[in-house]
Amino acid sequence: MKTNTVDILVLNNFGFFPTQPPPSTSYVIGLLRSKGFLAKQIDIGIELWDYFLSPQYLKKMELKPDNLLHSSCQFCPPITEKRFKALKDYVVQAIDKAKMILRDGKQFYNIKKLAWATHVIFQAQQVIYYNYGTFMASKAIYWPYIGFNVNSLKAIYALSEDTKHNPFIEAIEREIIPRIKHLSPDLIGIDIIFPWEIVHVLTLNKLLKKHLPVAHINFIGHGFDEFSFARVKDRLKINTKLFLGFDSLFLVRNDESLCDLVSIKDRSFHNLQKISSLAYIDNNIVGINGLFEEGKINFNIFPDYSDLPLKKYFAPKLVFIDKMSTKCFWSQCTYCSINSYKKNRQEVDIDRFIDRLIYYKTQYSSDHIFLLDESATPGLAINFSEKLIERGLNIKWSLRTRIDKRFNFETLKKMHSAGCRELWIGLETVVPRLLKLMNKTENPSEYPEIAKSIMKDCNDIGIGLHFCLIFGFPSETDEDREVVIDFFKNNIKSISKLPFFVTYNMFGLMPDSEIFKQPKNFKITEIIQDEDHFNMISIPYKSSSEDETNSIYIQSNIEKTAEVLTNLFVKNIFLKLLWYFSSDSSYEMLLKEHFCSGNPFQTNTTAIEKFFMSLSTKLENLPYISKAWRFSFDRWIVGIK
Repeated sequence: MKTNTVDILVLNNFGFFPTQPPPSTSYVIGLLRSKGFLAKQIDIGIELWDYFLSPQYLKKMELKPDNLLHSSCQFCPPITEKRFKALKDYVVQAIDKAKMILRDGKQFYNIKKLAWATHVIFQAQQVIYYNYGTFMASKAIYWPYIGFNVNSLKAIYALSEDTKHNPFIEAIEREIIPRIKHLSPDLIGIDIIFPWEIVHVLTLNKLLKKHLPVAHINFIGHGFDEFSFARVKDRLKINTKLFLGFDSLFLVRNDESLCDLVSIKDRSFHNLQKISSLAYIDNNIVGINGLFEEGKINFNIFPDYSDLPLKKYFAPKLVFIDKMSTKCFWSQCTYCSINSYKKNRQEVDIDRFIDRLIYYKTQYSSDHIFLLDESATPGLAINFSEKLIERGLNIKWSLRTRIDKRFNFETLKKMHSAGCRELWIGLETVVPRLLKLMNKTENPSEYPEIAKSIMKDCNDIGIGLHFCLIFGFPSETDEDREVVIDFFKNNIKSISKLPFFVTYNMFGLMPDSEIFKQPKNFKITEIIQDEDHFNMISIPYKSSSEDETNSIYIQSNIEKTAEVLTNLFVKNIFLKLLWYFSSDSSYEMLLKEHFCSGNPFQTNTTAIEKFFMSLSTKLENLPYISKAWRFSFDRWIVGIK
């Protein structure tokens, strides 16, 4: 007889290094509990990262050269047995101190200690790599054979069962499966944030089927906009491997239908036909139900984080993720299709949303909010700021938006007064020709000047920036990338006051985008629709300009551009790893809030620092001396005792 049963167990998949709790699954828990369902949540990300970064786990790692034959990760150079042992011994002794610094409210803001802690995390990732040939980077995973490219379903399925190279098999069976079996769920809902997480979700699903064969596994469809099965809905019947081990998938977010799925106990093929926006499979028979547009969102639902171990996240403060709107207010970029399945833009009632922020403060002691709107309008930002000031709520917040001349000095000043400390903006490029091809703006020639003005005003006011760039757009040249470099060189003073971060995105051909529909207008001569390809976000293609982003030559040139830019943004070489590590995480806002009058990444490397770096490089070839040197350096230079 079953015990401890729940109506649904909700899982967040392994993904980004967990500096903050997951918002989508917590919203689902709040939604389902408001309807009277018994729902439980486990964040697999924090549980597995905590396991992988434990001394007990790292001690078990060995140097296995055979596992490295098909993996040449640039982050992990060849190593001898002696050097590996010295590295592992050091990391095992240092890892708990490193995690403590990431979670400590005082030591976190000591930039030397924070850089040291992130470097130890990186070394732990290296140790795991030398055992498995798989590098668990903080944002994506570098797999043997395929690297970061998870487009081949054949390779994905092979890796999901490969115990030699897949560290998740042992970790999930040891750390996650016993907890799930204890709850005995009939329905398991799993969220996926980004497409590159599909190897570990397939691994998880296979293990769930092994240990809980009667459980129904569903993709709940609440993840970030980059992951949507609606984009591949027409291929689900052609290649059932696209189901990735799920019994059913929500093609788009549909809260009402999710509640319907939880409410029924008999999830037979016949009953699933009644649920909107669902794809489902039984004995290789596939059913697909409309609607294919995102359902209405109830902004009155408060996310419920009560099941999560909030003190385990690797940050000194809780930064919750939320949003005030859906769908980009522009929604016209030719390369983007993430809004294709959203019929109408929806916005919150600001007063009710502020009630939610008060709930975060009183219930969870969180006063930092990352607003993950696809693109918030200037009007919404102003309204939100005025309401915060009116109600006297002291919170710090980050907002995602676009380059828009309405973000003038007066608007940005008001936002700062209301607690805004960070803007995330999809700059993409500053080349007018490419901006026109992207349909990024109505005024391609004015766009760089507007961006320049926003950069200067934010620097003067005290709002940190994060720009997203796209490289490899069809017909982009090396000269175009030089224009981007020159733009930042000419505006370097505007990132001097606060930490400045950038996401480097490689162009990927998205299904249902304007480029996908009208490829000849962008010099794309062939779209390669191989049945084996996952093709949710980056479809292989050929171009008459021979500038496809799967070209090794183009990738190399783009990597060189990114390196030049990074050296502009991070003058202190010692802090480069920290800069990469912090990007796309809650660390960004915390660092921008703290270092509001001097950007530590813009400080030049001192002569003493250069000397120690040179000495460390030489000692690397002497493993045991290097190990002793590391501990001496930690104590006397960094201050780690």
